[in-house]
Amino acid sequence: GFLFFLSQLRFLERPLPAYGWLPNRWFSNPTQELTWMHLVLFVGGLVILAMAVWEYYHKLREEMAGKTHEPAGGRQVSVVRILAVVGYLATMNILFSLDSVFAAVAIMDLKTQFPWMVAAILISSVIMIFGMIPISAIVSKNKHFAVLMLSILAVIATKLLVDGTGAHFSNGLLMFIIGILLLNDVAQAMLDRASRRRESRATQKS
Repeated sequence: GFLFFLSQLRFLERPLPAYGWLPNRWFSNPTQELTWMHLVLFVGGLVILAMAVWEYYHKLREEMAGKTHEPAGGRQVSVVRILAVVGYLATMNILFSLDSVFAAVAIMDLKTQFPWMVAAILISSVIMIFGMIPISAIVSKNKHFAVLMLSILAVIATKLLVDGTGAHFSNGLLMFIIGILLLNDVAQAMLDRASRRRESRATQKS
């Protein structure tokens, strides 16, 4: 719905005022013509970057505090608490939906590739619905996967920020950086596995 709404905003093609308070103007040539779409891309990059940092901070707090479980019946459930949890989940889902939309906008062209963007978002949604439990199990066993995904989000946010200033961040460069991150994660996982095996053999010998 948000992607369709974004595609219908015709004023996004209009030139952006040369106001100094516009954030993407801080990093661009003052004489360069930017459109409102550039501002949308820049704000989208900020949203994705903020979500990645917030998710990393949330996971770090969980690891430092440890998982705690309250005994059943230890706290009375109230309507206000239920509404607060529902509101929080709804807000987070909306923000993560914006994440996927802005990621699609970063990689594809909204004017000419709109059907492909819709198909990509719907397919990824179906994968998340049916693959949520197995993917969560894999991530919980391999903590570095979560950091890898957040790093990829940060790279996509960087592309949006760069495009939002009128500069060019090619999709080829984006895919190359993501490929390097994936290779680095695989190499780190192999080193960690080899280290665990060596420690296990040393323990058995002792």
